[in-house]
Amino acid sequence: MPTARDPSTIIRGTSQRIPDAVAITSGNESLTYAELNARANSLACKLRGCGVNRDMIFGLLVEWSLEMM
Repeated sequence: MPTARDPSTIIRGTSQRIPDAVAITSGNESLTYAELNARANSLACKLRGCGVNRDMIFGLLVEWSLEMM
């Protein structure tokens, strides 16, 4: 169960309060909190489709990029 300090809880709450604020920047690209939250939700749906649930510990190996955020 997520806690109040859980990153997903913080991002979701911030995306509701200030959705158009910049959450992350890489070079000339940036994502707002609303966009970051939407991407997080999309990834969560894909992971659930693969059988991952919130009680599981798993890892993702990806190259850092704004696309992976």
